[in-house]
Amino acid sequence: PWVEANLYLVGRLEGSYEPSMETIKSVADDLVNYRRFLEDSGLDFMHFPRKKGLRVTYRYRHELNRQINEGLIQASTASRRISTIVNFYKAIKTKGIVGQDDFANMPFDEYERLVMAKNSFGGTKLLKVTSTDLAIKRPKQDDSEYISDGEKLKPLSHSEQLLIIQELQHTTNIEMRLIC
Repeated sequence: PWVEANLYLVGRLEGSYEPSMETIKSVADDLVNYRRFLEDSGLDFMHFPRKKGLRVTYRYRHELNRQINEGLIQASTASRRISTIVNFYKAIKTKGIVGQDDFANMPFDEYERLVMAKNSFGGTKLLKVTSTDLAIKRPKQDDSEYISDGEKLKPLSHSEQLLIIQELQHTTNIEMRLIC
């Protein structure tokens, strides 16, 4: 068993008011995937040499990008997996599961950036978020043909609008007739 990962998972369960077993299972699956990568590569999870490209976290990110490029996983899956690993390392360090001295070098670099966020009323505001250099970008979905209101609504064509108006004019429902 992987003691540090198990302690991390128990900590997630204890630290949550109402832990979602679905979330815990997802995190556990991501950790298992990482552990398999480490075993297949013959690497220790605390292997952080001076050169970034040789650190286990950067090697894992490289492997996830390879899997995306080969169509084996989606970018969203890779992004979630690397995020799980980042949170794992942050937690084992801050909770003392692994000592500060065990980190020869940091598993990743963190930085703050500003992102534009929209609220449910269409307003925008700037949010300060912390990210890492391990983050895997997800391609933005092109929803330009849809109306953005939380769902994917597509505007009606002119002929579809005319057809609906014709049908509404023939209805006996007074509320529907008032729409015309």
